[in-house]
Amino acid sequence: MSKINKDKGKAGREYNYKCTIAINFPSLLQAQSACEVLSVDEEIGNRVIKSLHVKEIEGENNEQRQQQGTLIVDVASSEAKMLRVSVSSFYDMLAVFLKCQQEFQQ
Repeated sequence: MSKINKDKGKAGREYNYKCTIAINFPSLLQAQSACEVLSVDEEIGNRVIKSLHVKEIEGENNEQRQQQGTLIVDVASSEAKMLRVSVSSFYDMLAVFLKCQQEFQQ
C-alpha cells in the first residue's frame, strides 16, 4: 500500500523523519479530486518519498448521510530539512488546488 511503512526506501536509504497530514473534505469526490491532482508530481531525488490516499468517512449529519473524504498524505525523508521543504511545498500546492476548486464551484 504505502512505501512509507518501511524504514528503508529507494537505494536502501533510511527515512527517519516522517509526517502524516490528514485533510478533511466535505465530499468524497472532492477528496479524490485532490488526491489525483496532488499526486501527479513525484518528489525530486531520493531523499523524500510521498504517498497520498483517500479514506472514506461517514458524514455526521444523520439527515444527509453524505460520504465525506479525508486525504491522507504520508511524507518521509532522510533529512529533517527536506521533510520541511516537501511538506511546505505540499501545503502550497494544496492552497492552489483549494482556490481553483472554490473558484470553479461558483
